[in-house]
Amino acid sequence: MPADEQRVLASLPEREPLIARRVDLLDDGDTFETLPQPHAGTLPGLRPGHALRTVLVTGEPLKLAEFIDGALRVQRHAENLTLARAAPHEGHGVINPVPMSSGAANAASVQRSTAARVTWRSRLGGAAHRAGMISLAIVALAALYEGYDGLWRATDWTWPFHADDTTLPHLWTIFRAFADPAQVNQPLLFSVLLHKALFTAKEAFAGFVLGAVFGFALGAALAHSKLLQRGFLPYIVGSQTIPILAIAPMVVIWVNPKLPAGMQGWGAVAVISAYLTFFPVAVNSLRGLNSADPRMLELMRSYAASTWTVLWKVRFPASLPYVFSALKVAATASVVGAIIGELPSGLQSGLGGAILNFNQYYSIEPQELWATNIVAAALGIIFFLAVLGAEKAVVRRAPERRA
Repeated sequence: MPADEQRVLASLPEREPLIARRVDLLDDGDTFETLPQPHAGTLPGLRPGHALRTVLVTGEPLKLAEFIDGALRVQRHAENLTLARAAPHEGHGVINPVPMSSGAANAASVQRSTAARVTWRSRLGGAAHRAGMISLAIVALAALYEGYDGLWRATDWTWPFHADDTTLPHLWTIFRAFADPAQVNQPLLFSVLLHKALFTAKEAFAGFVLGAVFGFALGAALAHSKLLQRGFLPYIVGSQTIPILAIAPMVVIWVNPKLPAGMQGWGAVAVISAYLTFFPVAVNSLRGLNSADPRMLELMRSYAASTWTVLWKVRFPASLPYVFSALKVAATASVVGAIIGELPSGLQSGLGGAILNFNQYYSIEPQELWATNIVAAALGIIFFLAVLGAEKAVVRRAPERRA
């Protein structure tokens, strides 16, 4: 090269590349220390969420590298904990713990046993506290009921209604009815209501599962299409404004002939129960699937992950708190839907038939209808507690929620 050209090139100021001092950060596992960089202008033809922006836009590779570095640190920490726990028991020689003296080993053993006892004591104490609060609430409600009944009878007040043995029977009269025959020469009322509650529970559980699956599938479809949201969401909301008593007879007439012989009757009731169940699940699933971290979605797009992979790896875990909140509402709604669906279907094997039957004799024996209402409420509480237990087992034990 001629000398004059060399002098010209040497006089030119050095220019930094488009992405300055960023490539070496991807290979460095230490903490990132960067200088402020001017952000590049908007790139024509590329959406804000396009994967190429992580390559072409200044500053985006740094965010991606920081995200990957944090994930690698968590993974290395988890591997170290796993090896530290497994090495003393498996003896693979991966990690050689420092030998301890017998006194130190005994002290560590005593410390671990003490911590275990403290943990169990705290758990038992928390369970006892919750049981005591629930018992106190039940006693308070019973005292309020009997206090209201006694005060209105003593003062002969008639607002909002007159209190007597028909309108407000005593609690001991209601619970004593469980030990009396439902009718002459018939089994005890408790036995009759227990069998009817099991039949209604079968219908409610089938409707709950059907409505939950359909509601989540509908929410997932709406979460992936804005067009479907604008087109179907108003009709989904409007479907819940129709009284269930108006829909139940039509569902029984439409669905019953198409069901197998063993499912006719209670299968149509399960569909009615699913009608009340799917709506909260669909709405909350849509909200939960759209609540995923945008950085996680951007990372999955940069990996060219499929829609199905993004749904189950990112969106579904993020939606679990929302879904379980909806399932707790849907659990009690499924019981209500099953009881209402038994009325137009003419089924006498469930709680709906018992309510319809005891309603005819309410002026003579009101305690039987009150006892049936207590059993129906207990069935709804059992469904709610089952969903609550599943939520504690699934959501609160998730890795991202552990301290």
